[in-house]
Amino acid sequence: MNTMINVNSMSEDERNDYIFGDHLGQDIPITNRFGWLERALIDDIQTIINVNQNAQANQNALHLLVGGGNLSIPILVCTALELTSALYTCNTKYLGGYNAEDNVKIFGYNFFPDHIRWIPRIIWDGVRNGIDHLFIPKIIQHHRTLIQFSFYMDGESTVIGNNDSVVIMINSIELFHILESAIHSYREELQNSITLQRKFIIAWDSIEFPTFLKPTDTQKINEIRHLLTVLGRSNPFRLFE
Repeated sequence: MNTMINVNSMSEDERNDYIFGDHLGQDIPITNRFGWLERALIDDIQTIINVNQNAQANQNALHLLVGGGNLSIPILVCTALELTSALYTCNTKYLGGYNAEDNVKIFGYNFFPDHIRWIPRIIWDGVRNGIDHLFIPKIIQHHRTLIQFSFYMDGESTVIGNNDSVVIMINSIELFHILESAIHSYREELQNSITLQRKFIIAWDSIEFPTFLKPTDTQKINEIRHLLTVLGRSNPFRLFE
């Protein structure tokens, strides 16, 4: 288990500072841990949406709109959802027994609206596993029934049945707002629950704790040696030259 913090000995102020405080200048990769969810992941998605909508509203900027965000928004939503669910359930791969699908089910049941809260595994498998691993939405089959996914930016998210085909049509912006609302609700519960605070801290600490390479990881070790060799000649050096 990769963790160093004794969460049971932390005071309320220490827990809140760990989760919500700004830690600029400290030797940690993320200066505000919960802010990483809100100001990095969520705000990054909102920026994509804002740029898209502003370009559509401005005829002079339409030529800049070379993509609609139908791929990038679901990927970022799933990234934020996977991390948030792991923190909520205190189940990361560094703590053992990691199952992202179970985490999403638990988080979604508590924070998503109907009907999506009843089908989180299908959504996760079709959207996240499809885009991340197949690079397209995944088609799921049960007996003769095919479950397919489609993404768009306008209109409501709907489910359409046609004979043996079920198409889950997801408005990417609406999907984002569902996640955004869920994270805000999670924050409210987190601020008032010692149990959730302790789960968050244990889970985050396991992620933030350095991953030590095994002696058998020879290829990565050789790459680190290469970095150190180049730094010995030129520090800093330009990465992409």
